[in-house]
Amino acid sequence: MGSFDINVLLIPQRPDQRSRPDLNCAFESFSAGTILVLLLTTQPSFDSDMNHLSHTIARELIHQFTDFKRRVRTLAQELNEEQFWIKPYAYGNSFGNLVLHVTGNLNYYIGAQIAETGYIRKRELEFTETHVGKKEESLKALDAAIETLIATFETQTDADW
Repeated sequence: MGSFDINVLLIPQRPDQRSRPDLNCAFESFSAGTILVLLLTTQPSFDSDMNHLSHTIARELIHQFTDFKRRVRTLAQELNEEQFWIKPYAYGNSFGNLVLHVTGNLNYYIGAQIAETGYIRKRELEFTETHVGKKEESLKALDAAIETLIATFETQTDADW
């Protein structure tokens, strides 16, 4: 299995702050082999039993990615097949190619690296292939990648983190 680091920054917030637009989750792959995850958590402090930290991280990641899937589906619903795949600029990426890229990230970093699914990534194809006619197929692949993430995080133990 390959090696990479996951850096997690938990940002405590009160439950009444949950809807503030300036407090959102950022998930960014910022260098080869490293994932940075910024999470908002309703945990009041980190002085409580550290054994619960892994469950808090897993729960928040599951919540954030479930919401991400909902938002992507909502935005994609407004786009027809052609709009889903059109690049806004010659050097830009289409909505569809970005869906493929996020799907590839999740399948590789969570599926292959943590869950050991055997996924082999073809990153360059996430941006170069024309996929017109495959909007729903691409969205279902994202759904499946997020379901893999959920199943993986639900089975993680404290020792796995």
